[in-house]
Amino acid sequence: GGIKRRLEKRFENESVTIIDDIAHSPEKASVILRDLRTVYGNETKILAIFEPNIGGRSAETAVKYTGAFSSADGVIIPRLTKLKIDHTGVLQPMDGKDLSHIISRSHSNVLYQPNDELLVQDLANLATDKHILIAFLGSHGFRGMIESLISKLGKK
Repeated sequence: GGIKRRLEKRFENESVTIIDDIAHSPEKASVILRDLRTVYGNETKILAIFEPNIGGRSAETAVKYTGAFSSADGVIIPRLTKLKIDHTGVLQPMDGKDLSHIISRSHSNVLYQPNDELLVQDLANLATDKHILIAFLGSHGFRGMIESLISKLGKK
């Protein structure tokens, strides 16, 4: 208790668990997903919604994504929060489409979904007989998507 956004369980019912964690780099996401797999086992489908921080969007970090999501059954990259570029214009970070392509080199189930509303609706529709864990991993707070998803699931 008392620690926000570190494996914070935001919602749970008989078919869905939602976790929020500040895991904003491929290394941190890998560790969190591995731990979630250990705790929840192979019977639970784990879906990672991942938004890296600025350090995880550089071309130099691409190699760190190899195998980073191996403990997840699926990975969704949302529209990435816009970044401020300094006056020199040097910053050329990966966008969501680039990032999903890089992750798909080592993971077979990766989706880029730039529309927040469609992403939330698609996640809400995943509530089935089989248990699914949705892990929001990133440092930007996901623009209210977690709260919107919880609201939709609470009405089912």
